[in-house]
Amino acid sequence: MSQTSQSSQSSKTSAIRDVHLYLHTHWDREWYRSFEGYRYRLIRSLQGILEHLEAHPDQSFLLDGPTVVLEDYLALYPQDQGRIASLIQAGRLHIGPWYVLPDEFLVSGESLIRNLQVGLRQSRALGQTRFCAYLPDMFGHPAQIPQILQQSGLSPAVIRRGVNPQEAYFSWKGLAGEPLPTQHLTKGYYQDALHMEEPDKALMESFLTAIAAATPEHLPLLLPVGADHMGLPQNLDQKLKWLQDSFPMYRFHQSTLLDYL
Repeated sequence: MSQTSQSSQSSKTSAIRDVHLYLHTHWDREWYRSFEGYRYRLIRSLQGILEHLEAHPDQSFLLDGPTVVLEDYLALYPQDQGRIASLIQAGRLHIGPWYVLPDEFLVSGESLIRNLQVGLRQSRALGQTRFCAYLPDMFGHPAQIPQILQQSGLSPAVIRRGVNPQEAYFSWKGLAGEPLPTQHLTKGYYQDALHMEEPDKALMESFLTAIAAATPEHLPLLLPVGADHMGLPQNLDQKLKWLQDSFPMYRFHQSTLLDYL
């Protein structure tokens, strides 16, 4: 191969960007449906997730952030606690650190602290040992939140709303304490292109383009795969192959949020 050809090939290779994608869901206990309506859907989704993880030991799943989701499930299916704990202990199912995902402006500071205390205690009881400060769908943040997170032993943070950073990775400074390393979900956590029967290429491209623009070139991209009240995408392996074939300028890796951070 000539030197010119080698240089051209090297340039093309270096232009490929790594993308770490993590499978997840986001769950409301009660919103535009009743609590029991959502719990019925939660049971069906979580049972599918458990079966999938047990059949695919190379894959992991983030069960939003609140442990109350498991509390609601285990109230009806206590026999599954061992299965869930085994997957958590193996680093395959990730939970916590919250008990519930709060609206931070509607509760007291003491409530936020105790919320984290309960969530961390329940998570550790089921075998979760690694945590980040996961705030995917809060509507804003009081200035003390970085301080509360740090004093709870939670770092880095992952947030969506309430900030407008120039880059996806930044330092978040509260009223007190040291700056908190923070990952911004540039396009949010809601990414359902792979949940569609026919994946939406234009939608996925809009996500990747925006995330790539916000992510420094020396860092890999972070791509959430999941949405509200959804389990795993159907035919996941085929859709991941479609993803790689459709976007050869990226190199996709199934990962976890914690490993990425």
